[in-house]
Amino acid sequence: MPIVEVPQGVVIHNCSRASVLEEISRKNQANSDTIVHSNDITIYGENTTDSPEYYLGNKFPGDGKQPVSFYVEAFAQLLNRLRIPVDFYNRNISIIQAMMFNYWKQQYNNSFLFRGTNNGSNVRAVLSSKYSTMDDHELFPVVFTAFNNNDVYIRTFGYDHHITRMLVTFPSTSVRYEANNLSTNLVGGAAITNSETGYAAAYIEPVVFDNSYAFYNRAHFGEYGALKPIIHKGDVDITRIYPLVARARQVAQVGIVQLAESMHQFVDTDHALNLAKKTGLPERYANILAEEWETEERISKFNIARRILQMAAELPLFKSMTIEQQVGNVVGLFHSNRSRMTQIAEELNQGA
Repeated sequence: MPIVEVPQGVVIHNCSRASVLEEISRKNQANSDTIVHSNDITIYGENTTDSPEYYLGNKFPGDGKQPVSFYVEAFAQLLNRLRIPVDFYNRNISIIQAMMFNYWKQQYNNSFLFRGTNNGSNVRAVLSSKYSTMDDHELFPVVFTAFNNNDVYIRTFGYDHHITRMLVTFPSTSVRYEANNLSTNLVGGAAITNSETGYAAAYIEPVVFDNSYAFYNRAHFGEYGALKPIIHKGDVDITRIYPLVARARQVAQVGIVQLAESMHQFVDTDHALNLAKKTGLPERYANILAEEWETEERISKFNIARRILQMAAELPLFKSMTIEQQVGNVVGLFHSNRSRMTQIAEELNQGA
């Protein structure tokens, strides 16, 4: 098949630095990059409902061209770059698809970066030929150097077609909280994310963990100097990484206090459901929550957020991360004004 489904992602729990680097090296060995001109991609389709065939080369089948297969998302990237609406393209029969594609590729008349995998048998991403790549095997060794194994524990390392993410904790920040018949450990940490397929920049950002769940709120990190891309002009900027690691630790500790405060903040069930829906939680999950909370009068923001994260954990990595980023708004994580954040930080310093 010329268009293939994206394989499932990989998640490794409680891993070592060596096992992370080994997994990154393993997946990198199957990858390759090729610059391809739009006129060197040909689609051949018949007047049937079958999918057309895709070739690298400018001749028709039988003339020695190389057949090529695309991941679904990669082909959508290609169509978007050619300004062909994906839904409209998919509704047409193969001969119309071929005519449409072969016309607009000539209008585009430019080159792409094809990011291949499975030893070149599949295209995993179609990006601009000027795109500055930063692959995991280039990024994570530098990040490990910045951490220097100092009070850092790797909770999970995972990746899918869209994103790579490593979650780490700073064990010395762990605090035990008890409130409203709830007892839990809160610990500060950081998330390191990267995308090899053009879906996101590389970041180090503060995170607060409640047992197995990670609380984010990227939208407000920039205000506190805790979120900056760590790629500068195509290279890993290690001078950005060291202060970001230190800042992530500081801001995460402030987040621990804010997360603990959310245990005492209650809302009615209708408001709780609205908060859940705003995170982007799929409707089927929102319906489950409506049934679970039917007999509840009030629910703490902390328990709302925790239940959403439990559900999000069942989703693919990229989708779950999108929801996790929104869950921080539910509990007000990193959400206070600058003076309140400063006040919490000063109180933490005084108690140290």
